Amino acid sequence: MEKFIFLLIIIWLITVYVLLNNKLKKSRKKLNQEQIKSLKKLLKNIELNIDSTQHQILEIDKLYHKVLREAWYNWTFWEILKLNPKEITDINLIWELHKIRNKIAHDFDIMDQKTLLVKAKTYKKEVEKLIITLT
Repeated sequence: MEKFIFLLIIIWLITVYVLLNNKLKKSRKKLNQEQIKSLKKLLKNIELNIDSTQHQILEIDKLYHKVLREAWYNWTFWEILKLNPKEITDINLIWELHKIRNKIAHDFDIMDQKTLLVKAKTYKKEVEKLIITLT
């Protein structure tokens, strides 16, 4: 009897794993033209209306996460990055940029303005690439 129960548990675990794995591999939805227009407008607003580079990086990070959520990922940004989504062309770069966001959010005066400005521009380009990938 114990062997039977153990076997049932193993079969159930394998089934759950296969179902979850298939769901995660499922093709992500594409963004429609309205979504693309809205996301690009949000990115432009960040660029035009936020003077602080630190604040820009925080907002771009939120936008990047929002784009991923629009494409079916409904987890925290950290959890999404751990999945290594196929839509992200350079996962290491996004990890680096997200870590900079975390440093800005939790530490002050972590980098000079020039370095942060370069990182903000890089993050903007990565958001644009992600939006294009999802079209």
